[in-house]
Amino acid sequence: MKHIFHVTMIAVCMLIAIHSSTAITNPIVDVEISRVEIDSLYLNVTISNLDTKDIYLTGFDYSISDPVGTYISKKWEMPLLIKPNKSITHSGNYSITDGDPLENFLRKGSANITISGSLYMEADSNTFVVPFYKTTTIFLETDEANQATSPYITDIKLEVSRLTDEKSAIKRIVITTNISIFNPNPVAFNLREFYCEITAMQKKDEKMRVFKSLPGCGYSLSNTRLIMPNNIYTYNLEKTISDNDTIQYFISEEPKYIKVKGSAFLIPKETGWSPAYFEPDFNTIITINDEELIASVTPIPEATIPEKIYGFEAIYVITGILVSAYFSKIFK
Repeated sequence: MKHIFHVTMIAVCMLIAIHSSTAITNPIVDVEISRVEIDSLYLNVTISNLDTKDIYLTGFDYSISDPVGTYISKKWEMPLLIKPNKSITHSGNYSITDGDPLENFLRKGSANITISGSLYMEADSNTFVVPFYKTTTIFLETDEANQATSPYITDIKLEVSRLTDEKSAIKRIVITTNISIFNPNPVAFNLREFYCEITAMQKKDEKMRVFKSLPGCGYSLSNTRLIMPNNIYTYNLEKTISDNDTIQYFISEEPKYIKVKGSAFLIPKETGWSPAYFEPDFNTIITINDEELIASVTPIPEATIPEKIYGFEAIYVITGILVSAYFSKIFK
């Protein structure tokens, strides 16, 4: 009986010794954020082999939380060899998710993210999985960035047209809104958000009172507009209104006061510009006396006004002036 017990114990010890000799020490996984730009995150995942045997990386998958909000999965037909006491690094560049995550990141200048996943390893024909997890804070890099100037509103116009029926009765009002935004920078800007409130006002006892809200305007992030360097982009909105109160307001002989208020959200098209975003706002009153339009807005600085006449257009203008002078001499 004692003999059987001894044999059993010897066998168990041998199995333990064999298992200990073949066990593989899990590699260490290090996750490093190498760079953060306005719309991109650069990530390095380093796998270090602490064992005395060769190990192989056959694949991995991991996810990155918002504002990146992405999932990455990769498999290799030929596993990647990691020698003892050596390491390999996988580098990736991932876009920061558009929409609210990007806006929040830009406005705060930082964001907390979580990176979690699994490595698929192989050693001595055995496969095993190594999970990894990291939480960190990313910061928007603005060091040594070029200084940008905020784009701004240069003009606000409101045109009102009256549509009549066969009896010349006014049935509808068409309101056309034009709001111009000037980009004074040598780099293009994305107009990511734009909205405005348009309100019909009445002046009573020298005080402005709200009469009625008119159709406003707005861009969502899904239809971003690009404003080129030293160029103007004009937002245009046309709305038809048929309710009687608004029609009576616009056909009355009293002066009409239209309040136009709103803001824009713009970011540089290229990285390396600071601030990373701008939020210019505007708030003005347009006075309409009959068909006269008067808007109070900030004009474009003279030094940055784009040229209106180029090449052949200038020739046509000069020719027109000469022709006018010629005919004025004939008919004197």
